[in-house]
Amino acid sequence: MSEHNTAIEPDSEVVRLSTSKYLSDLDVTSADERTPSINDKEWQEPARAPHMGLLSSCNMIIGLIIGSGIFASPGPVLLTVGSVGASLCVWALGGILSMMGALCYAELGCMIQRSGGEYQYLKTSWGNCVALTFTWSNLVLTNAIGTASIAIVFAQYICNMAYYDNVKHEIPKDVPTYVVKLVAVACIWVIILFNSLARRAGSMVQNVFTFAKLLALTMIIIIGFVWLGKGNVDAFYDSFANSSTNGLSYGTAMYLALFSYNGWNNLNYGLGEVKNPKRNLPLAIVLSCALVTTLYILANIAYLAVLGTETVANSSTIAMLLGYQVWGTAGAYFFALMVVLSTFGAVNGNVWAASRVMVAAAQDGIIFPKFLAHHHKSRQAPVRALITTGIIGSLWCIPGDFTYLANIYSFTGWLWYGITIAGLIYMRFSADMKAAERPFKVWLALPIIFVILDCYLVVAPLIDAGPGGITQYIICILIGLLAVPIWFIRVYKPALGRRLLGWIPGYQDVNYVDTTEKAIVPSEKQSSED
Repeated sequence: MSEHNTAIEPDSEVVRLSTSKYLSDLDVTSADERTPSINDKEWQEPARAPHMGLLSSCNMIIGLIIGSGIFASPGPVLLTVGSVGASLCVWALGGILSMMGALCYAELGCMIQRSGGEYQYLKTSWGNCVALTFTWSNLVLTNAIGTASIAIVFAQYICNMAYYDNVKHEIPKDVPTYVVKLVAVACIWVIILFNSLARRAGSMVQNVFTFAKLLALTMIIIIGFVWLGKGNVDAFYDSFANSSTNGLSYGTAMYLALFSYNGWNNLNYGLGEVKNPKRNLPLAIVLSCALVTTLYILANIAYLAVLGTETVANSSTIAMLLGYQVWGTAGAYFFALMVVLSTFGAVNGNVWAASRVMVAAAQDGIIFPKFLAHHHKSRQAPVRALITTGIIGSLWCIPGDFTYLANIYSFTGWLWYGITIAGLIYMRFSADMKAAERPFKVWLALPIIFVILDCYLVVAPLIDAGPGGITQYIICILIGLLAVPIWFIRVYKPALGRRLLGWIPGYQDVNYVDTTEKAIVPSEKQSSED
């Protein structure tokens, strides 16, 4: 995952744009303000001089996507689908689906030019209730589960380093589960403490962690080519033998692979700075997604060439095993250290971004209390939001392992991706939005195919999980839907909210104005100018 936002450099322009997305998106405004139009310049973000060409756009997308998932997902994907050929196809399909989603998001970002990302797209297409539900789900589910899952990967690698048998030169098979979870929680709180010390403390070492991620991936691919050159190709003979015949299991495998591709949607937070977007946007998306997909497939081939099918399928610390196979103990420690640095940086990026989003979401007091928007006077850090983010992330470390968390993370993330892109299809035909200016426009079949595939990705794992496993998904859906009654009593029926919650000290109504953007058709625009 680059994992919503994983392995993102906190001091980078991209993250500044992505976390500022909620600073003006909740529209707590005075009652005398008029409903804006999507074509009104005053309701668009201030124009920035485009400065990102094709190469810069590609670099940004690649940096946002590549994360820690490639060091943890290959084994579970292979184990789920049963064969090398099927697993490589899953990785390829994950890249294609991510590319389709990124192209659809590019149209949305060029059409709706206010900061807020999915929040603004959902608000424009489906209304404020759905948009606020997304905000809630993003903070208590998607982002928090992403943080916990990456922290689990960090813990698995660091525990294997600590439990490494220096006498037998063996990597431990069974590190105690409670130890892994405690280390994961400790990782989150070390980052919380670090970010609480000063406003920019979390960004001081991020470049080092990003470098470690890219170095490890590059070395793994090079080692794979060397091993293939030595004739280690046994894993690729009859590569589709033993493939799973359960079509639903491929949806679960896609979740695990897509965890590693997450981050493609973050390009939208910098769309206004791309030169010639009609040309550069689709090119950058296609080239970047194709490159990342190629790198991921090559990394999987390298794992298989060095370790073999059985070892890869049953490994949770695959990079460490590869290092041990190539260079012995020193190699195991080296790759484990690279992954530890990479995942630590990814957790840091997630926590940093989530805390800023929580501050902005708390400023209106609809879902989160306003006191969470407080910044420490001297340190200028959102300590309360950081602590709340840490608590939610720590709680998600408890339920299960990486595979469990990655499945839930992908379920919640791709559920919202599907709803968002379904809104794109709806806006193509709605009276309010079909006349909106679209500087970049995708072929209509693309979002339709994406939504169909997304429905499969959402439904198939639910069915495949069975009566016992479906509980985890139902719990996530119920947690996400908690935002609906909150919206109902805080925004739609504030009088009911006063009756139910007025006894709480400091309770206040929210002055919330529906600012759902509507397009002005050319004839209306001309008459308004007259």
